[in-house]
Amino acid sequence: MPATPLSGKLPKKFASVQGKLPEEEKVKVDDDAMLKELYTKIGSKLNQLLYNFAIGDIAAVKSELDTNYTSLSITIRTNSKPDMLYYEITRLLYGKVLDGLKQSIRQYLEYTDVITKLENCINYKSILDDPVRLTEYLNQLNQQKYLFDVEPITVMKTMLKPEYAEYIKLYGFPEGGTFNSDLLGDIIYKLQNSIQIVSTNTTN
Repeated sequence: MPATPLSGKLPKKFASVQGKLPEEEKVKVDDDAMLKELYTKIGSKLNQLLYNFAIGDIAAVKSELDTNYTSLSITIRTNSKPDMLYYEITRLLYGKVLDGLKQSIRQYLEYTDVITKLENCINYKSILDDPVRLTEYLNQLNQQKYLFDVEPITVMKTMLKPEYAEYIKLYGFPEGGTFNSDLLGDIIYKLQNSIQIVSTNTTN
């Protein structure tokens, strides 16, 4: 008999003889709860990043990734549940979204750098094409004097963070310069917990 406010009973397919949800319904409830927890931990943050990226607030996205990329990677890595297929699909999708945003910011910064250099080239070309401006420019260069002796500049070798050094040792430098967040998170987790770091079968 169908459930009604009067009977207060559920259809048979929704209730067992013990008055509990059937096993398949319990699994669905558990899955929903796990997916909700995953979204709360990482999905909501990625959603905000995607929103800021979509409205063109690149500075906000860059700032968030500069500050929290490592912690987001660790969160994705440490919430793995291999027995839950669609949960794992969603978790790995979050990792790809994070990596895609990181790569997009890197390409955006390269783009703005190229635009700046192009504008400088256009400015220099306008000077070269104008004899009067060119003469003035050369005179300015000739009149410049250094107030201090110029000392040789020694550039210190950039020190890689341990997690990036281990990543490169295991998987090589990533194509495009963007590190796989799941692999990086795994390395960070193992470094923090003194676990031996070995290559996984996950592809970059």
